[in-house]
Amino acid sequence: MKNLDETMRHLQKATETLANLNVDEAQPWKIINQMQEMFDINFWENLVRLSKYSEQTKETKETKDEQVQKEVFVPNIDIFETEHLIIVSCEVSGLERQSVRVSLTDDRFLIIKGTIREHDFAHSPVRQERYYGKFARQMKLPAPVSSEGIKASYRDGLLELYFVKDNRSREKRNLKVEL
Repeated sequence: MKNLDETMRHLQKATETLANLNVDEAQPWKIINQMQEMFDINFWENLVRLSKYSEQTKETKETKDEQVQKEVFVPNIDIFETEHLIIVSCEVSGLERQSVRVSLTDDRFLIIKGTIREHDFAHSPVRQERYYGKFARQMKLPAPVSSEGIKASYRDGLLELYFVKDNRSREKRNLKVEL
């Protein structure tokens, strides 16, 4: 939230400056120099940060789980499917391993939660694009999976979860009916 507050203050300052620009009729091009100073690289970086926050919040609000709705950061994921496995790869660089919580409901709905630790020098950033703090991601898996035999690994900033497909629920069952 600290970055969001900083971004909002910077955008508010830019808006106020823009509202107070004076156009000199003798030198109308002078206003372009003023606008270039105002719309510097920090302005555009803050605008991108605000846009990312807006997208993350929108995606989070669209989920049904109230706990997930309260989270801010929604990490990127890839889902792979083989004949026997569903593999979920979640991009969470700087993950606090002990913070990871995984829940599975109805053999198909997965929620991954955790915390990304703050960098040791986070108190003095020059440029900060990465997110630190709590995250959550909710998804529907492409096939039912077993809640037993789940394997997990964390390497190179990727959390990977390996689920065994639950073939029982996908098998066709013949029912004996007596008339």
